[in-house]
Amino acid sequence: MLTHVDVKRRGELMSLPLSEVDWIEAQGNYVALQAGAEQHLLRDTISRFVTQPDKRQFLRIHRSVIVAVNRVDRVEALTNGDTLLHLKHGAPLRASRSYAAAVKALARQRGDHLP
Repeated sequence: MLTHVDVKRRGELMSLPLSEVDWIEAQGNYVALQAGAEQHLLRDTISRFVTQPDKRQFLRIHRSVIVAVNRVDRVEALTNGDTLLHLKHGAPLRASRSYAAAVKALARQRGDHLP
């Protein structure tokens, strides 16, 4: 199970603990790891990357977004069937209907009420 990834910061290679990552987003042939105000790019696809971290720590909420479960503050249902995940820090992330079952399970686990 993957717990750290090697990323470059100011030209130097460093080991980034996945516990510091808020969410992961696909950007073409790269994945962007959002850790606070910093973004780190890795040459990888999100489909391959999603199989590596601990499934209890990360949840895929969209075909191009994976979120750290412990960074979610609340889950909000939207009228079109999508859901919005509000993070403790940072912008809200939209979850698509394709991943609704996993997001609803997370909301139930957290005690959020979704229709």
